[in-house]
Amino acid sequence: MKNIKILWVYIEIGYTKLLQLFNIKRSIVPIPKGTPYCYDWDDNQNEKELIDGYSIKPCKYYRGKKGKKVACIYVGYIGYDSSLEDQCKICGVDYEYVKDTKN
Repeated sequence: MKNIKILWVYIEIGYTKLLQLFNIKRSIVPIPKGTPYCYDWDDNQNEKELIDGYSIKPCKYYRGKKGKKVACIYVGYIGYDSSLEDQCKICGVDYEYVKDTKN
């Protein structure tokens, strides 16, 4: 089962590369807004159930587990990347920083 999941991720990466070859971009809608991470806080789950830590909703394009190969299906990357392992965005999409308007 584990090998099938890894194979599936490689197929997804290959499909992304094929899309990039034809200059077709994936939708950015599933990518979390306003954060440098590949997840949003799952406020509904956090309110319902008090657990050790916080529940998160990972980005639809994020694949991976700690200490293993990780992948970003949006950019077509799979491998070891310490930033992506910590679920930091490598796509650079949907950064919305609040600007200081006092100046």
